[in-house]
Amino acid sequence: PPYFGTGYFPTNNLNRCHQQGVVGVEHPVQAQNASARWSTDTDLNMSYDCMSPHITTLHLDFGNTQWAGYAYICSANGECDNSLAYDDTYVSCEARLNEYSFSNNPTFYTNAEVEVIAMHEMGHCFSLYHSHDTTSIMGAGARGDFPNAQDIDLINARY
Repeated sequence: PPYFGTGYFPTNNLNRCHQQGVVGVEHPVQAQNASARWSTDTDLNMSYDCMSPHITTLHLDFGNTQWAGYAYICSANGECDNSLAYDDTYVSCEARLNEYSFSNNPTFYTNAEVEVIAMHEMGHCFSLYHSHDTTSIMGAGARGDFPNAQDIDLINARY
């Protein structure tokens, strides 16, 4: 499926904030670049606003979770279990970046790779599902560096 479910933010004007937790490796530039790319390539209008964010990029050490990035969606019904929130109106989403994976993975994550992970997790925040297309930013594992035409069309169709 192209989408996680029927849920989405009720607006295409979305506020994003970056929360730092790992001193010296917060990756705010990569998160901002990821947000700007979605805003430039799609009908989404992303603004930086920490007073009332829809999407928070959160860079912390979440421990040995086996993931480098994770999207955590909360709905208007107060559901923050992704499987229950997917079909409801979204009120917030955390695009989580796991410093543990970045620091403890034998493969060094470059700033460009962190940006791709942030962009991928934001895609989930917009309700996009994993894609089998390796040119898609939503590809699981091997993924493109930027949203491809299908990613863009799906976002524009929903927003």
